[in-house]
Amino acid sequence: MVGASRWKDSGCSVNDWKRKFALFRFRQSSLVVIVALAISMIGCSRAPKPVKGGTNGELQQAGNPIGDIQVRIYQTDGASYEVVGFADTNGEGQFQLLVSEGDGPLYLGPGEYCCTLNSVGSRIPIPKEYGKPETTPLKVSWAGGDETLQLELPLPKTIR
Repeated sequence: MVGASRWKDSGCSVNDWKRKFALFRFRQSSLVVIVALAISMIGCSRAPKPVKGGTNGELQQAGNPIGDIQVRIYQTDGASYEVVGFADTNGEGQFQLLVSEGDGPLYLGPGEYCCTLNSVGSRIPIPKEYGKPETTPLKVSWAGGDETLQLELPLPKTIR
């Protein structure tokens, strides 16, 4: 029994060796987890830079700015609608258009557009027809250039 004498000669019992091996495996697997986390953190260490630029716009209701609204802009030929960009209004109702993927500025070229509105935290009620390109009354004939896209949301109708 060569194997048994080797255990006795080392001064450790089989259970001691099992514990040491389990501790070694735990340390080894812990090291693998730490290395994997460190590698994954390298890709996450860079925060994406905010995208700026694009056609400027402003959303108001009765001359008052409306914040926390997402504006989507669609190019239209009268029968079809293609989303080309979006923006979220700030507290002053101002926005800068981004391409629909959100990774670059959108500068509107001359053409026919319509805009939809959806709340992203605003307390201003948005009528349902403003949520779809087929029904929104926000139509724009854009000449291009450096002008600001002015959008006006009408006051809600009062109930008598």
